[in-house]
Amino acid sequence: MRRLLLAYVFCSAAHGYEIDTHARMTQSAYERSTLFNAPAMSRLGFDRLETAHPFENPEQEACAATTSVARRDSYVDASPQWLSPAPPPDTTNVRYRCPQEFEQRVMPLPYSGRLPPSSLGQTPQLRIEAWLMRGAIREDDLKASSYANPNDRPDVDPWMEIDRPIFHFYNPVTNESGLPLVGGPSLKWALGEVDPFAASTSEDTMRGNHFSYVDAIKSYYTALTYKQGAPINALKAKADSDARLSLYASALNSLGHVIHLLQETASPQHSRSERHNYVCKGVYKFGNEDPATRTYENFSNFRVVSEYNRTLSQSSSTSVYTATNACEENDWLDLFNQGLPEGPPGGEAFRVSTYPIPSFSLPREYFTTRESGDPTDPDLIPLATLNQRRGLADYANRGFYTQGGLDQNLNSPPSIDSPDVVFSPSSTDPIAIPGLGSLRLKVGYWKVPDAVAPSYVDSGLDSSGRAPIVSKGYWSTLGVQRSRNLVSLANYTQMGNMLGPRAIAYSAGLINHFFRGKLEVEPIAQRVFAVMNQGVSHTVDSDGYPRRSDNNGIFGFEAVRLNVRNSTDPIVESGTVSIVDQIAGGGTLRAVARYHRNACYKPDLSGERVESYSPPPALIIAEPACVPGQSQRTEFQEISVSAPIPVSGPSDLPGGAGQPLPAFVEKMFDFSADPIPINATDLFIQVVYLGRLGEEREAVAVGTFDVREPTIVAAWNNTDYFYNNSIWLPQNSLYPLRAADNFRSCSGLPAKWMYSVVGGALDPALKFPVTGNNPGVARYAYLFAPPIGAGNLTIRSVPVMIPEPHADVRVSTTKGRQQQANKERIDSSVLAAPQYCRLAAPTANTYWCWDPIQKRRGLRFGDVAQPIYYSVLLGNNGPDVDSVPLPAFTSMDLQDVGENKFNIPGPLQDCPAQPISTTASEAEKKRFDLQQELIEIEEWAGWIGLPDEP
Repeated sequence: MRRLLLAYVFCSAAHGYEIDTHARMTQSAYERSTLFNAPAMSRLGFDRLETAHPFENPEQEACAATTSVARRDSYVDASPQWLSPAPPPDTTNVRYRCPQEFEQRVMPLPYSGRLPPSSLGQTPQLRIEAWLMRGAIREDDLKASSYANPNDRPDVDPWMEIDRPIFHFYNPVTNESGLPLVGGPSLKWALGEVDPFAASTSEDTMRGNHFSYVDAIKSYYTALTYKQGAPINALKAKADSDARLSLYASALNSLGHVIHLLQETASPQHSRSERHNYVCKGVYKFGNEDPATRTYENFSNFRVVSEYNRTLSQSSSTSVYTATNACEENDWLDLFNQGLPEGPPGGEAFRVSTYPIPSFSLPREYFTTRESGDPTDPDLIPLATLNQRRGLADYANRGFYTQGGLDQNLNSPPSIDSPDVVFSPSSTDPIAIPGLGSLRLKVGYWKVPDAVAPSYVDSGLDSSGRAPIVSKGYWSTLGVQRSRNLVSLANYTQMGNMLGPRAIAYSAGLINHFFRGKLEVEPIAQRVFAVMNQGVSHTVDSDGYPRRSDNNGIFGFEAVRLNVRNSTDPIVESGTVSIVDQIAGGGTLRAVARYHRNACYKPDLSGERVESYSPPPALIIAEPACVPGQSQRTEFQEISVSAPIPVSGPSDLPGGAGQPLPAFVEKMFDFSADPIPINATDLFIQVVYLGRLGEEREAVAVGTFDVREPTIVAAWNNTDYFYNNSIWLPQNSLYPLRAADNFRSCSGLPAKWMYSVVGGALDPALKFPVTGNNPGVARYAYLFAPPIGAGNLTIRSVPVMIPEPHADVRVSTTKGRQQQANKERIDSSVLAAPQYCRLAAPTANTYWCWDPIQKRRGLRFGDVAQPIYYSVLLGNNGPDVDSVPLPAFTSMDLQDVGENKFNIPGPLQDCPAQPISTTASEAEKKRFDLQQELIEIEEWAGWIGLPDEP
């Protein structure tokens, strides 16, 4: 009712709980929800954001007014037609709005700005939970002209001014709002669907509410996948990044709006469609309801803000909370103080809840579990049916008396004269009753049916589990004793003590439901996500984007393989034994790569940190000289989005039916239209599902995997030297300088074929060094998963010489390259002090990992530097080529062709062995078999992390 001037002739509507109360309950709901926990935060990537202002990009222009582009801390207000079918940014159908001081002032005390900054940081009003609260506050928005003080109101709706509270009534018995000249039922307003009870629900594309559940889902999915199309440049990428931050804020904000509407059904006047309106001035004052019908929400808010104001009275703050509507504040406070000589009962009921968090298979069931075919005539609904309904509106509708409805003939609660209502034998001392004067009371007790948690014990119940929720009052007028049924402040206290904890629990349940969709993402057996040839000709533009020389497209990974399954838990319908599996179907899967970029990257790897050989434990690392304005880590996060993969059922995305979880299914995602840049840092792979989940028409499920950054693996022709089991020696007639005609790069355990180069005599795969210079080099980039435990990742290089003998197959290990900060935003001083995380795990609160590549024989090769050479003994690896050192090269012949075996759809092929001549002797065949065994043993030992033999 705060500042309310909303009125209609003969019939007016009003707020339910005041916005301070909604904000407090929403904060508590968040703290009880799964969103408050680390696994959900990590799955969404929220754990990498700044806690105090997670959706802020400091480089953005400040948000000062509604605009068509994202601003700092803005949120999205989009029409239902946004991005349908127009591609991003579609500025015609979207507006970005700014947080308001209006909202912060009514947030719980630590968020309100009335006290010095606390552990919540300098901007608590921008935290994740504050965005939920913001939505819960703004759902009570009015037209600008409806505020008593035009200077004390929030920003104006950019699409159409709406008195939102007229859509805040829903009677689950009649399935309607139930008031003439009032908007439609709050259930439909909240969900944004044409008919929430239809067998196949559909989005209401003509809805006036842009912050419905449908909008929350749309914002959530779009925040995960939003990106403008080609051409890609830094300006568009930053705009996209800003928009995604605003969309995350909007998803939470919209969910907060829905939570407000759910909490509103815990006000019996809203779930029974009873007027309790009030206007401060004007011609509609004659339609005001008397104070007795307007007490519950004002009194509940008084309980909440009295706690705040007591704290503020002990501080230097001069700003206090308004307990009720401003123009009646003093009158209400006088009445409450008269009626509560011992002081207000406290607001614990609206900030503390131990009521079990319910779970339902559909969002509407948090409101009501009535069925589509149920009668809407109360006389046709058996009382037993009403008592079995499990929604919050169901509970409030059947469970409590209201001052305006005491004389109505309701199925539930029963008539006050019913024997089910037991009154205390004696009356209280005279107390003040709002709008009725001073009365003596007899208190009526009734057992409120709870179909969700019937064994839950509320405070204030008698020994039979009955609650004191109604009274009979006695007072004298002109010497005549009269009686009246009424709801006292003590009754309202009991109502709040029962309804508040349930409103919090149901709100937490709805948050859990919204974010319930979970995908489990794992690497394939080889722990490889993607492979590409780094040697293909490319350049780097002025924005630090790697560009292919042949088509100017982004130079990067064009396919990702991974394992995925639906790990969403089945829903156990509260109050029943029904279990609803969360099977996915009728939707799509996309993979999304989230990253920053090393704008310092160069095709010759001169933009990388470089480690040269030195005897352990010494380190020789050279830092790159970046071009001014091009950072080793760009400021904002970017994404690459794959083409969609259809999901028709559990064969496409298994899981959702509980334990034991089914086997993963391997998916290959096509990134050819939007490659993952080779210079990506801070790389995460998310898999995002949008579609039917369980019984819900459209839901989002997300899984995230933190992959290693692009790991450069290089093999070079080192046959100008061979190893004789003791020292490196120059090539000779027995161990000659040879070109590798063909070359194969394999990885994993078991090793699979990742890349192949088929050359020939005139254009071999790895040319031999000419007069000690210009060796042939194959340089590939891998996206690895971290190794298992203390193990490693393995790379097998297979040279093929025609004719034989072949140079030896070489196996190397790596931990995978780390080029990642632990937060999205890091200080420049942290960026200036990179850590070598492959050697030691970082321990600082904020850090920047930037592992160096390896330099050998004067050339920058990669994270793995594999020489290809002959050995005298089978499987005998020589020492580091720079431990001697061997002579330095001055240039390389980088291989730029070949076939990416990893990107071919279908099962990966086994790593092929070097060919053996059909005329080989038995001894040669045995030697060949032994070589294969030694290779596999070496890979196994490296995979599990066994130390190298001296």
